[in-house]
Amino acid sequence: VEFEGYMAYAVNTPVFRSEIGNALLTSDHPVAIMWYEKHGMIKVSLRSRKEADVSKIVSRYGGGGHEQSAGFRFPASGTFPWRIIIKK
Repeated sequence: VEFEGYMAYAVNTPVFRSEIGNALLTSDHPVAIMWYEKHGMIKVSLRSRKEADVSKIVSRYGGGGHEQSAGFRFPASGTFPWRIIIKK
């Protein structure tokens, strides 16, 4: 997906978010997104390498965290803030 100017893998998972995020960061993308729905809210966790400060990204969505680990949430009835990119 493309999210806030970064290419990232986005995985729907309610478990092992840190482990999955860290594994995804071994790819070419500097940001990893893990998300899931719970009680009508989409909960989003981001992990990053040093070239991307996810705490700045999530602050735009009312979230918080650290430079390499941060999160936010939004109503499940809302629009996802990232865009799916299909490469051929």
